[in-house]
Amino acid sequence: SDMSLLRRATALLLAVVMGAAVFASPLTAHALSAADFIAKTYAWAQSEERTYGVPASVAMAQSMLESGMGESGLTTKANNWFGIKCSSTASPHQNGCHTVQTIEYDANGNAYTTTAKFRKYDTSELSFIDHGRFLSISSRYAKAFNYTNNPDRFIYEVHMGGYATDPLYANKVINLMERYSLYQYNLTEPSTSASELVIRPATRANVGATANVTGLLSPGGGGRAVWTQVMTPSGWSTRQKATTGTRGQFSLPLTYGANSVGVQQYRVQAASAQGTETSAEFTVDRLGVIRVDSVASVLVGQTARLTGTATGYAGRAITAESLSSGDWKVHASGTVAADGSFDLPLTLGNSAGGAWSVRAALTTGSGAKITSSQVQAQWTYPVTLTASAAGSKLVGQDTNTWGTATGAPNVEVWTEVQVG
Repeated sequence: SDMSLLRRATALLLAVVMGAAVFASPLTAHALSAADFIAKTYAWAQSEERTYGVPASVAMAQSMLESGMGESGLTTKANNWFGIKCSSTASPHQNGCHTVQTIEYDANGNAYTTTAKFRKYDTSELSFIDHGRFLSISSRYAKAFNYTNNPDRFIYEVHMGGYATDPLYANKVINLMERYSLYQYNLTEPSTSASELVIRPATRANVGATANVTGLLSPGGGGRAVWTQVMTPSGWSTRQKATTGTRGQFSLPLTYGANSVGVQQYRVQAASAQGTETSAEFTVDRLGVIRVDSVASVLVGQTARLTGTATGYAGRAITAESLSSGDWKVHASGTVAADGSFDLPLTLGNSAGGAWSVRAALTTGSGAKITSSQVQAQWTYPVTLTASAAGSKLVGQDTNTWGTATGAPNVEVWTEVQVG
């Protein structure tokens, strides 16, 4: 399938970009070798650079990553080398859309699979030209074009503009440019200006989950010391230290307070040739988890209870939400107790029986909304059962029992006999 091919190609590329052995097993018949890929695409990438200013090395590395070295179904079936999606405004270079499964990342950096429509092209070269057009006409990527002579910074600005949801996307592109010496295909002379520090931090993560700040010290920032600092009650404290990659790229974990709910303030510093560079300050919001218990079934007219825990959120307002016509609506409100527990009334079945999907939700001090998993709340009608029998019968004769089960229409009914 397209997705399995993409996964195999992506696995090969991840071995490259993460520094593992290159191509531990032979490429499939559909994938291009690195040399063939470069020979096939460099002229298209240079044409894109002449037309729109996108460094050829960036276009080539992005297309390597996005197309799975030319193996993905999106590339082979739709000539789409960059994973550009269809939108409400069609490009003059595309010819319709192609639907495939794709991997995206949520706000917490967790991967998930979804289905999306992507642009389809008559030729591969049109995909490269449209890639340049796509970046150049969007205000989100305008800052990148200040760095057309610095491919590494260019892709970082594109990434920060929202091009990809993968938190390591820019570093992966840089690693590919370096691994395959793609910088030699650029038409613009490289920058020789002073190093600048740019970062892309995670700003939200669940308690206990991994959170990182990726960044770049460029140009000329390879092999330099870089470290994180966190604001503590006694001031800025240095935490994680590392050395930048050969192109100045880095990724540092954000570990302070990782196991507690709350907001931590960070910054990054790096030792450039000019001195110490300091990034803008940023915060990481550590989010707790709301856990809910199963809801016990009750009779119509009775009140059910949504109970659970929201550890770390004592004293915060919490709500019970019910799913109605595809939308979650607030049903009841309460406050998280000192021990993190909560108990919310559910009255959805006061006048009619049935089942409702419910969940708990709260808003953190930083304004983030977190929700629990959903559970089912069931209201049933009280059942009144009456039965009558025909009385005594001779041995060998059939007999019957009959009656009513008020409040239980269309359900199975059976007889039981007491023996002994």
